[in-house]
Amino acid sequence: MITHPSYPTSPPSVGTLPNVDYPFIAEKRLSNGLTVIALREDRLPRVSIRLGFPGGRLGNPSNSLAALQVGTDLLFEGTRKRTSRQLAEKLDRFAIQAETDIYMESCRFFFAVLDSYLKEAFQVLAEVLLQPSYDELELEKLKVRWTSFLISERAQPAILASEKTMAALFPNHPYSRVTIPLDHLKSLTREELVTVLERQMVPDNAYLLLAGPISLEDAVDLAESHLSAWAPDPDQTLEVPDVKEPETGQVLLVHRPYSVQSRFEVAGRGPARTAPDYLAFGLANQVLGGGASARLFLNLRENKGYTYGAYSLLRGYIRSGFYSAAADVRSEVIPDAIGQTLDELRRMREKEPEQSEVELARAELIGSFVARMETTTSIGGLEMDRRLGQLNEEYYRNYIPSLQQMTPATVLESSADYFDPERVVITVVGDADKLLCPLQSLGSVTVFDTQGRKLEG
Repeated sequence: MITHPSYPTSPPSVGTLPNVDYPFIAEKRLSNGLTVIALREDRLPRVSIRLGFPGGRLGNPSNSLAALQVGTDLLFEGTRKRTSRQLAEKLDRFAIQAETDIYMESCRFFFAVLDSYLKEAFQVLAEVLLQPSYDELELEKLKVRWTSFLISERAQPAILASEKTMAALFPNHPYSRVTIPLDHLKSLTREELVTVLERQMVPDNAYLLLAGPISLEDAVDLAESHLSAWAPDPDQTLEVPDVKEPETGQVLLVHRPYSVQSRFEVAGRGPARTAPDYLAFGLANQVLGGGASARLFLNLRENKGYTYGAYSLLRGYIRSGFYSAAADVRSEVIPDAIGQTLDELRRMREKEPEQSEVELARAELIGSFVARMETTTSIGGLEMDRRLGQLNEEYYRNYIPSLQQMTPATVLESSADYFDPERVVITVVGDADKLLCPLQSLGSVTVFDTQGRKLEG
């Protein structure tokens, strides 16, 4: 018998929203195709530099999924002017923070430095972009470090579950690429790495965003002084292939021997990031599992005591998106925990949520957005997300008003479009000797080992 917890009857007081008007964004497109953006803020003597490229992990060849991630690391392991150690010493001497992030559809560099050392930061940026050495010895060192990371990664149930879930939701599509196969890392060559980087690291359709005490004119001068030799290549465009419909109703079991605790995911396809109903579905997802006040948490933790936390996440890409409801629970309660989750999906699509639930979920989304508007650096992150995600210019200006107009009926409509328990993929990571028979009540079960290989018998 499936029971449900009682939900809050009234949301906590949200208080008065501060002025969160999205700022005007000054920009200029250079002759090589690079768009320079400046967000001026004079209160602190620190400048953040963001450089973003479209493409990301989907730009990796299907037979070389390690190329971009290892390649961007290698850029900071030496240039034609400086060895790896000398480059590290310059970053340290001028207190330059330097990071890289590789996402599914974008590749990003982040620098932060005192405004008095901004020129030095641009020198480093120009060197790693335009004069990389791609040193073979440093590449081998990186491959050793990455090998250790990938081996340890496969000990994480969440990674193992996501790997199988995404492969099922996006069959034979780059969106399915969650991890790097170890054999891809071992076989990675310098030539493959250089080819991928040179295809993605071009100024065409790239964005250089500076936030801090700097004007657009000064930002353009710095970019032209240090990056004028960066040649455009308009033929190097990455096309995102269309996605195919997944085979839903699959039950995937990753055999992790002797596990007392198991991980489960219930996942389905969602809207693309640019879809008109993406924000409405985001509100629905918040009601379902966006936090400790959401239905999944209240059911699986507060009512059932199955887990420390149960949540759902939503991701949107250019061509499609997905949602995933997941938790780590005791192995013996896996069937009921999954059943409870499927039932919550049904309830989301069959009846309007309480007004109080919608108000609370809306307040949480708005609060998270307001927190990202607190500093010019964080606003720069939002703006980079917007541009690389191909969102319209008014997206963040309309974010709060759009949420405030949504009603329980809006949530129900969006839930009915996507939260379908008959069109999900169920993935479990745990001891197959204990779980296989119970899971067969949910459908035909396919079993894999922790290396992703299908097991027979």
